[in-house]
Formats: sequence, structure tokens, C-alpha cells
Amino acid sequence: LPCRRARSATSEEDSFEQGRSLCHFPWNFFSVRLLFVALIRISFRCQRERSFAFVATRPGIAASAPQRPAREPLPRKAEARAHGLAAMEFGEVFALLAGLVGILWLYVKAYPLGEDHAAGARIRPAPRPRAVFHAPARDAPELRRAKSDSGDKTIRLQHLLSACVDVSERAGAEIRSVMQSGNFGIQMKQFENETEILTRADTRAEYIIEATLCHEFPSLRIIGEEVVEGLEVADTNIEAPNLDRLPDFVSSKFPEALREVDTDDVTLWVDPLDATGEYVKGNTDAVIVNIGICIGRTPVAGVMHQPFADGGKGRTIWGVVGVGAYGFERVKRENFDELVAVTSGRKIEAITDACNAIFADKIIRIGGAAFKFVKVLEGEADVYILPLRTTKKWDSCAPDAILRAAGGYVTDCNGCDIDYSYDSPVVNLDGVVASYREHEQIIHRLQTAKAAGKKKKISSEAAKQESKVDGEAKNESKS
Repeated sequence: LPCRRARSATSEEDSFEQGRSLCHFPWNFFSVRLLFVALIRISFRCQRERSFAFVATRPGIAASAPQRPAREPLPRKAEARAHGLAAMEFGEVFALLAGLVGILWLYVKAYPLGEDHAAGARIRPAPRPRAVFHAPARDAPELRRAKSDSGDKTIRLQHLLSACVDVSERAGAEIRSVMQSGNFGIQMKQFENETEILTRADTRAEYIIEATLCHEFPSLRIIGEEVVEGLEVADTNIEAPNLDRLPDFVSSKFPEALREVDTDDVTLWVDPLDATGEYVKGNTDAVIVNIGICIGRTPVAGVMHQPFADGGKGRTIWGVVGVGAYGFERVKRENFDELVAVTSGRKIEAITDACNAIFADKIIRIGGAAFKFVKVLEGEADVYILPLRTTKKWDSCAPDAILRAAGGYVTDCNGCDIDYSYDSPVVNLDGVVASYREHEQIIHRLQTAKAAGKKKKISSEAAKQESKVDGEAKNESKS
């Protein structure tokens, strides 16, 4: 049954959603079926009666036409059958009435009448809560925004950053709660050709972050790692974030260009739980909540919350380009002359070759992409290098902004800035290099080793081709 769309001041999309929900209601199909069956049976019965009446009024036809049998006393079974026919006629009328009542009930549900019933005005139910949409995990994410009722075109970046700090700590508390319960709810998810671990903590933290931020900033564009099916934001269930979490001095140091920014230029990259594999294993030091804020293609602010740092109390590192980075302390190393590199815990030949190419004196192998950035921030390592396509934008956006705010450098392995625009590939296709010092020299060494490797590969292929030609020549001479 096609349902009419509500004609009101609300959007066409809302009225379509309401009509579609009513079409799926089981009473709709049942009522229409009753009505249809009743009308068909009554139509056939009326046609049959009209046929007998027509034959009776035509003497010539009546003589040759089959006559309606006269009613005679019937046995008990035949009499019961006759009563059944009479009952069936009553059932047809009942089905007709039930179908009409059902359709009328659906109409009333679709257009309920309010207190001004006498005026004949139809009042539409309250609109559904705003829904948060996620980008699918693929190279060119398709984004839809949460519906905006306010119509605001600008966002105060200081308030947004403060909300991110507050909501990251809420997500961290939920991550600790899941760890204490011991019920991880482990599942496996597929991203491109890789299989990754997904836990209840991932999805719950994602829900807390996105629901809270989209409640406060309805038109905000968010790209989250996890997809929470059926995510809806109800005003009564979401606690508004604290917009005054940052110190007082931040307001005076905030760059003028970043005080109020156009909503269309802002994109958030969210990783609710970085290092899920380490989290399941119990290596909680590597677990970090990442929220990166970028304008256009450039990261300008970021938040990294470590739920299990400081004895389980948690620690939040945040930074703004032009303001500074806060929430951590630089460690004192015994020997700052040596070059310490931090990289993936997986022993892959390409990673080892890259570390050797930059002449690293020491290599630290740990898990968690954001945790490696923390090692560079704190000074335990001088460079984070990963020449593989294994990190995503939500892994590196927040650390990238914080390291830039602290005076560091983040590029890909070719020395180019990473593009964080919303329509860019999700994967860091050319790897990641992050450092506090000697960044240009590190990139130059990588490029030199890469060129030498290509030259060596070309020379080896040429040598193989030359030996193949010599072998063919020798075979021809022998023959």
C-alpha cells in the first residue's frame, strides 16, 4: 500500500523515512489482503446473482439454461455445508470491515490529531533523532553529514578542541570498563585485503565520540574507523561536552585564522581505539584514542588520550599548530648523538632496509601507530619510520598535528605532506616519517637508498638478460 508522505515544513527525507516505516508495518499488508479478498469474493458472488437474474427474465434462455436447483430438505452434512456457505458470506463482510478499519488506523497513526482537532489540522510527530553517518572503509570515502538544525556555517575551533579532549576521556573510561569486565566481544572485520580485530570497546568508544560531537556540532564532518550500525543520537541520552576544558592562556595564544573556521573546511579523523591487537593481548600502554582535526588537507589540532597511563588514571596529550603541544614531558636520554628509530614490531625486510638506510644506531620495535608518535614526542626516539602502506589517516592525523605543534615534522617517505582532505585515500600510500630533527637528511637518505635499490635492480635485470643472450649464443654456436 503506497503511503502518503507527510506534508509539513520538515524535509522531504524525513517524510520519506516516515512513510517507509509505515509501509513495513505488518498490519498494513494484512489489512490490504483482507480488503482485497473480501472485495474479490463479493464481486464474484454479485456476478453470479446477476447471471441467474438475467436468465430468469428471458423465457427463451431460461428454458435451455441450467436452472438453480430448488431447495429441498438436506441431510445433516449437506445442511452443515449450507450453513458454512452462509457463514462464509458473513466472513466476507467481516473481512471487508476489518480491512477498512485497519487502513483507517494506519492513516491515523501516520497523521495523528492534536489538541486542535476541531480546526482539522494534522500534526506530524516529533522528528526522529539526528543520525550520525560514517564513511565506508575504502580509498575514497563517501561522506554524509549529520543533519544541521542550527544552520551555523562556522565553528569555534577552541570549543571543538575542548569537546574532543572531554569526549576522548569519556571514551577512555569506556575502554577501561570493557577491559575490567573481561568481555571483549572479539570479532573480525575486513578492510581491503586485511583482516583486523574488532572489540566491544572499539564500537562503544566510537559511539561515544561521534554521538557527543554531532550532538554539539550537528554539521560536523567525521570520518571514523569503526562503523556503528543504527547509530542514533537522542537529545535526552547524550551529555553535552565541556567546552572549557583547555587552560585560560590558550584563548590568547590561539591564531586568529583558527579562531572561527568554516564548517565545510573542517574534517575529523577518529580512531576510537588504536592498537586493538595490543589491547586484547593486555599491552595497554599502546592503547590510544585519536581525534585529529584538519582544515582542508592540513592537520591543525589533535587529541591523543591514553586510558591506562599514570597508573590507570589516563593521560591526555593535545596540541594546536601555532599554540603548542601539552600533556607530556620530554625524557632525558643518556646519548642524544645516536639516532634512535621506532618502527613496527613486525620484522619485515622493507622496514629493516629503511632503518639501515637512515643509519639508525638503535631500533625500537613496538605496536600501535600512535604510540610510536608518542615515543618521538617524549624524546625516547628521534624518528618514526614506516615505509609500508599499513597506517590509515585516522592513525596519523592527531599525532601529526600534535607533533607539528611541538615543532616536529611529519611527511611520507617521499618528503611530501600527508593529505588529510575528506576525499583523499584512507591509507597512507607512501608510508610515514615523523621526527624532531634531521628530517630532511632522513628523507634524503631514504631517497638515495631507494634510487640505489632501483639501480641495483635494473643492473641485476640487465645482467640476467645479458647472461640469457650469451647462453643462447653459445647454444647456437654448439648447434
